[in-house]
Amino acid sequence: MQTRRARTQDAAIVTELLRQLGYPRTVDDVAARLDADASSVVDPAWVAVEADGPVGLVTGHLSRPYELDRPVAEITALVVLEGRRSAGVGSALVAELEAWATEQGACRISVASSLRREDAHAFYGSLGYAQRAKKLEKQISA
Repeated sequence: MQTRRARTQDAAIVTELLRQLGYPRTVDDVAARLDADASSVVDPAWVAVEADGPVGLVTGHLSRPYELDRPVAEITALVVLEGRRSAGVGSALVAELEAWATEQGACRISVASSLRREDAHAFYGSLGYAQRAKKLEKQISA
């Protein structure tokens, strides 16, 4: 297995991965986003690729909060195809994102995970992530 930056040609599998994560999107929407972010330093995406094609996705975001001297990174999505989970794909993708965050000079990496995703919490805990704060959110309309 290898990891590489996601490409516009990956739109169909990325759409399926996002659907499995619970975020239905259209292939056209995903293709447009992958195209726009192809060389983004702020919103990168990587796929894990095996012989039969991509099997996992991780996306990130880099921000520069006023209260800190260095940027912070966030894992915004991580998903591995059903049937390929628990085989090291997710760990490899997180390692890729962590390497990117380090290259960008980030002082920390965070991830928000729904309270119902207990397996995800255990996975992140096994990689050294710990709950340090409570994230509150409010839905707003555009």
